[in-house]
Amino acid sequence: MGPSHKDKLVTVVGSELYGVGNTSKMTRVPEHVIRRWRNEEELAPYVNAVRLEIIGKATDAADKAWDGLITRLDADIDAIPTKELLAIAAEATNKMQLLTGGATSRSETRDVTEGVSDAEMQVIVHAARRHLERHGPSARALLVEGTALEVPAPPEPDTA
Repeated sequence: MGPSHKDKLVTVVGSELYGVGNTSKMTRVPEHVIRRWRNEEELAPYVNAVRLEIIGKATDAADKAWDGLITRLDADIDAIPTKELLAIAAEATNKMQLLTGGATSRSETRDVTEGVSDAEMQVIVHAARRHLERHGPSARALLVEGTALEVPAPPEPDTA
């Protein structure tokens, strides 16, 4: 006989509160089974209700913390060490940018061929082609696909 509805319910609610791994250890129900139960239509409303309760409590805690922080900042900002103020400013800026749709990360690119002449580029491309010819498909599998780079064959040496 399989687990009762009550056993499944307690397990999925526990997994929402304590995580699937911890709940698996506590209940000895394998993690893959708990994940499957969490997706069962009849248990989904309970999982969502617990999730909403957790979100509500976390929101309340965050509100209280921000209120306390702002009160402290307003009361005596000079009593707060610079290091803590920097951390507060950084965290507040990150949250503000996230909530307003601002940039939350930055990517940089660099042209690695900058300063490489056409002649040097031909040497590099031909060396790569020779490598591919010698090592065949296994070498090609390691390459990232990109736009094709067509470089004319090197000129034949003058034999005259």
